[in-house]
Amino acid sequence: MARYSPEPNDDETARREAETRLYQPVQQIPAAEPTEVEPVPPTYTNVNVMPAGARPANERAVAAARCNAVLMWLFGLIEALIAIRFILKAVAANAGSPFAALIYGITDPLVGPFIGVLATPAIGPAVIELPALLAILIYFLISLLLTRLIRILFIDHSVGS
Repeated sequence: MARYSPEPNDDETARREAETRLYQPVQQIPAAEPTEVEPVPPTYTNVNVMPAGARPANERAVAAARCNAVLMWLFGLIEALIAIRFILKAVAANAGSPFAALIYGITDPLVGPFIGVLATPAIGPAVIELPALLAILIYFLISLLLTRLIRILFIDHSVGS
C-alpha cells in the first residue's frame, strides 16, 4: 500500500508545471500585412446546353411532385368534407342550418354514387351514413392510384435516365 507523503513526487510536480504552462496567457503575434491578390476575371460558360423544348429530368420531377401535392390536397379536401358530413349526420345536426346545408350541398354529388351500396342504419334522429365512409375510402384509393401513376410516368422514369 502506498504511503502518504506530504512532499509531492515527480509525477505530481510535472503535472503542476504542465498546468501552469497550460494556463499561461498566450502571447499574440501581430499578423502580417495582407498581400494584394489580383482579381481573377470571371469566366463565362454557356448554361443553355439543352435542346430547345426539352426539359431536364429534375424539372419534370419537380413539376410532377407539385402536381401530386395538388392532387393530394384536393382529395384531402374532398375526404375532409365527406368526413364532416358523416359527423353531422351522426350527431343529427339540423339540416336547415346554413353550415349543414352547405356541407350537404357540396358533398351530395360526391356521396351520391355510393348511396344504396351499403345500408344506412339510424339510431333515433342520428344516421350512421356508411356510404359516406365508403366514399372516403374510394376517394382515398383513387388519390393514391393517381399520384402513383404520375410518379411512375414522370418521377421514377427521370431518375433512371
